[in-house]
Amino acid sequence: MLSTASSQGKKEWPNLQSNMTRRTRNRAVLSALLCLAVTMLAAIIVAPAARAETGLAITSNGTTAGYLTLSWADSDASKPYKLQQQIDDGEWTTIYEGTDPGTTLTGLPDGSYKFRLNSSDPATVDDELWLDPLDVEIAHHSLTKALAFFGSGLVIFATLLWLLFFASPSTSNREA
Repeated sequence: MLSTASSQGKKEWPNLQSNMTRRTRNRAVLSALLCLAVTMLAAIIVAPAARAETGLAITSNGTTAGYLTLSWADSDASKPYKLQQQIDDGEWTTIYEGTDPGTTLTGLPDGSYKFRLNSSDPATVDDELWLDPLDVEIAHHSLTKALAFFGSGLVIFATLLWLLFFASPSTSNREA
């Protein structure tokens, strides 16, 4: 009996070592994939913009996705505000009037935008009462970059599926 148990132990040892090596390799691959995913996210996330001297600040920067959230420093709810935008050095158009301390703009196409704020009487259009304009450049991700992000995600997803279903240790080598 002892020799049988001893010989079974020798037979199981290489399989156990193989399973340990496979687990270690799987952990290393998963760690590498996690590092890649974190690096991709860090490259996508844009640092929040600091408040400009214009009184306007970009609080949610989606300039590569076509959206933008603007807010202004003075948040007096009783004070009316008027926000205007200028696209590619065109005419100033009013895009917001009200007492809210910010607004979100979506669906912005590529281009150069300027935003200016008037925190006095909204009926006044005197250029001296407008704060200095805030310049913003909207440039969506290129199709090549978007497809690269998609392809990277697809490779990571396929690798994880492969690791889960095909690289896991087999239960047939274990004895009860």
